[in-house]
Amino acid sequence: MLTLEISPEVAKKITDFKGPNERILLDHEDGQGPFVDHAISCQLNPNFSLLFVDQTYTDAELSDYKLKVETNIGPIFLKESATRLLDQDNRLVIEPTYKRVQLKSDGGILAQDIAFVKKSKDTIRG
Repeated sequence: MLTLEISPEVAKKITDFKGPNERILLDHEDGQGPFVDHAISCQLNPNFSLLFVDQTYTDAELSDYKLKVETNIGPIFLKESATRLLDQDNRLVIEPTYKRVQLKSDGGILAQDIAFVKKSKDTIRG
């Protein structure tokens, strides 16, 4: 079972950023899904971000984010294809030098700098 632990420092950042009626998506930029910002090519380093989307999005609009991972701050949804890029036990932590949010596992750093992005209904691809 895939796990995602949120450090207390990252939990505070998320709590400060998250609106009261938003759900959190851990998104990896693969060119799939309703929130594609631009065409991509093959990437050696996966690009992850935390998307904060209003809970009024329907299940159909968020159908790419089927995998629900329970965390210490509540559920976070991700694409099943993201499991190829993640390890079994993952965590979001603050990198001490530059204070960036990193996605890590026992195997090392999976993503250097996790962006926090709010997505509204007018940003969904139709």
